[in-house]
Amino acid sequence: AAIVEAGIEIEEALPWPDMPSSASDADAILLHGGGNFGDLYREHMEFRLEVSGRFKSRRIIWLPQSIAYQCPQQAAADMQQLAAFENLEIWLRDGVSLAKAISGGLSRCRLVPDGIFGLRTTPAGFSAVGSRLEIRRSDRESQLPPGPSEHDWMLPGSTMPHGENEAWDLAESRFRNVRMVVTDRLHVHLLCVLSDIPNVLVADSFGKNRAMFCTWTHMHNRSRFVSHWAQVHEAENELTASLAEEGV
Repeated sequence: AAIVEAGIEIEEALPWPDMPSSASDADAILLHGGGNFGDLYREHMEFRLEVSGRFKSRRIIWLPQSIAYQCPQQAAADMQQLAAFENLEIWLRDGVSLAKAISGGLSRCRLVPDGIFGLRTTPAGFSAVGSRLEIRRSDRESQLPPGPSEHDWMLPGSTMPHGENEAWDLAESRFRNVRMVVTDRLHVHLLCVLSDIPNVLVADSFGKNRAMFCTWTHMHNRSRFVSHWAQVHEAENELTASLAEEGV
């Protein structure tokens, strides 16, 4: 909806390696959103900076992002560079990130929901007699060190699912009939919200999950947020009791 409101019609989706050379004829360039605005995943940030600098005369939109920096000096340097791009628009997916962008001197920024909210249907489904599913991060955004029984939703040999069909099939196999989901992965939580699945969202190590919950998903009455994994059991019990009152 935000893209339509911006008056943009998407004509072509370009793979990462082809982007700098193939985008020269575009009236506007949209760069994929996510949680990699900052210094946690520097390769992604450098790519966006490169494209934004190379096509300064074009309208460029960074689709909804969360901002996270470990180094304040790097944050200041990036904000200064971005503020110089007069045709750049940055969309932020939570209120904390929007505040960071504004305080960093970025005037062309706005609050926009995460791209997953554009889904018209989801591969997930709630079942009152379904299973409990727990999915934990196994990367730098996790609060915990890797454990022997943790489950992430990444595919063997990759960092994320490749291809729309593969990602959809993976989500469907994991979320087809679930009763409760506990996770620190943001998009697992968002998928539960869209599918009205009871879930407990655990904080990640950089504040992204808390910011999203406080901005948007706290309004979903089947979602709960906790700051630490040690609080999951209590939140899960409270949510189960709440569902029982609903007759679920």
